[in-house]
Amino acid sequence: ALCFSPNRYWLCAATGPSIKIWDLETKN
Repeated sequence: ALCFSPNRYWLCAATGPSIKIWDLETKN
């Protein structure tokens, strides 16, 4: 599963039982 929100600039990807969230606002 892959979801992207251009409003808050956050990207989350669900890989199996693991969920990783990237915050482009802080990772910029």
